[in-house]
Amino acid sequence: MDYNQLQPNDPRLHWGHTQLNILTDLWQQRTVVGKGVRVGVLDSGFIPDHPDLKIFPKSQKDFTNGAAGFGSSRSHGCYCSGVIAAAGTEVFGVAPETTIAYGRVELNSRSIAEGIEWLLTVRPAIHAISISLEVFEENENPADFQAMKDAIAKAEEKGKVVVAALGNDFARDEEMIPRFPAAFDTVLAVGAMKANGDLHEESGMHHCVDLVAPGHEILTTEQGGGTFSSFQRTSAAAAFAAGCVALVLQVVRDNELDLSPAQIRTLLRETATYPFSQGQKCQSNLFGCGLINPVGAVEKLLLTGGNPA
Repeated sequence: MDYNQLQPNDPRLHWGHTQLNILTDLWQQRTVVGKGVRVGVLDSGFIPDHPDLKIFPKSQKDFTNGAAGFGSSRSHGCYCSGVIAAAGTEVFGVAPETTIAYGRVELNSRSIAEGIEWLLTVRPAIHAISISLEVFEENENPADFQAMKDAIAKAEEKGKVVVAALGNDFARDEEMIPRFPAAFDTVLAVGAMKANGDLHEESGMHHCVDLVAPGHEILTTEQGGGTFSSFQRTSAAAAFAAGCVALVLQVVRDNELDLSPAQIRTLLRETATYPFSQGQKCQSNLFGCGLINPVGAVEKLLLTGGNPA
C-alpha cells in the first residue's frame, strides 16, 4: 500500500483519520501504520474472512459455548475490528497494518476473564487488548468479577495495554454506575466525541474516563464483507483509541523503546488535546484528559526517547 497516494477525501477514510492528522502526519510522513503490532479484540464475534481484516494465524476462539454473545448479530465485533485495523480494501482502520487476534465472548465477567487469559497464554505475542463492552459489578458473580480483575492485572504485568469503552449513558445527569473493565485503574477508559467537537450524547460520565476519541459516524467493516458508515458511541471510540495505541506501539517497537502500559497511558493522557469549555484537562468526568492525539503522542515519544513521564 502506497499511503502517499491517498487523498483526504478518499471514501475509504473517515473524519477521524483527517481531523486527527493520522493520514498526513503518521501514515504519509512517518509510515506509522501499526506495522508489526498485534491487538487482541474481545467482542461478540466477527467475520473471519472479511477482506479488510488480517487475523493472526490460529487466533480465533469462541468463549460463548455456542451462544449468540451479546445481541443477536456478530456485527459489533466486526465493526470494532475494522475501526482498529481495516486494511483499506473497502475501508481503512486507524492502524491498517495491525494484525488482530479475536476472542468471541459473552457479556459477563467470567467470559471476559477467559478471553483475556486465552490471549495472554495462547497468543502472548499480542501487544494490546481492546474490549468494547462493559459489565456492572453488582450484576456479576463475585468470583467471576474477581477473575476478570485478576486477568486485567495479569495483562498489565505482562506489558499489554488494555483499552475499554467507558460505557453509554442516556441521562448523564449524575455520574453513572461504573462499568468494568473500563473502571479498573490499569485500563485506558475511553469516551466518545463527534466530528463537530461535541461529546457524543450517549457517552457516559464518570471520573474514571481517561480521554475521548472519535465515536460518531465512523466508517468500518460490515458483516458480510461490506462497509458500515454509522458506527458510534463509546464502543467505536474505544476501538479508535486501540488503533491509536497500535500506532504508538509501532514507534515503541521500531525504536526499541522500553515503555510499560502505565507509561503508554500517561503518554496518551498528557498529549491529549483539550479544546473543551467544560472542566479542566484531566479533571473532567466527561472528557478526561481530552481528545486522543496520536500524532502528539508519537512526536513526544520520538523527542523524549521513550521517557514520557
